[in-house]
Amino acid sequence: ASVQAIFWPAIWKFEPTNILPQDSFCYNQVVKRRFIAILSVGTIFVFSFALLARASFSDVVGHKYQRAIDFIQSKNIVSGYSDGTYRPDTLINRAELLTIIIGQQYKNLPSTDCFTDVFSNAWYSKFVCKGKELGFAGGYADGEYRPGDNVNFVEALIMLQRANHIPINTAIGQNWYEDSIRSAKEMNIIPPDVFDY
Repeated sequence: ASVQAIFWPAIWKFEPTNILPQDSFCYNQVVKRRFIAILSVGTIFVFSFALLARASFSDVVGHKYQRAIDFIQSKNIVSGYSDGTYRPDTLINRAELLTIIIGQQYKNLPSTDCFTDVFSNAWYSKFVCKGKELGFAGGYADGEYRPGDNVNFVEALIMLQRANHIPINTAIGQNWYEDSIRSAKEMNIIPPDVFDY
């Protein structure tokens, strides 16, 4: 079965942000944890796949995104919480997203300071700093990363594209995210009902 046919229903919670233009329909969307399952499957496995046998998180059984979440769990991309849950309907912040992206690829990273608001004693510093080093994520003009801010759609998309070596250029177009959106549309990894094109 194709990934597109299985995993592309709408997955967004709308919430205003001060990062992107307020009049932009799709860029004010904040990402939930289930989005990571959907987009990870889309960016890594655009064609088809088989699920490995493994017990689901206790709170995703029967969830409409269970297959995508089970898949990224089976690939050890996510491990969930200590109580056996995944919390698919919880918003995800910028530090958590990089922890998922970096944590699956790199082990035993040193903790370090890398932004004016990311210090070595923070649980996420090693993941955020490695993400910065690899170019998966950048900060703001004031030198902050804002790890506790909810990650919005285009931030998550760009981080995942970069982590999966999908070439994008944030320096072209009228808006910094245009090439990312164009590329994702061409690969058919964005749910079709998310954007009003």
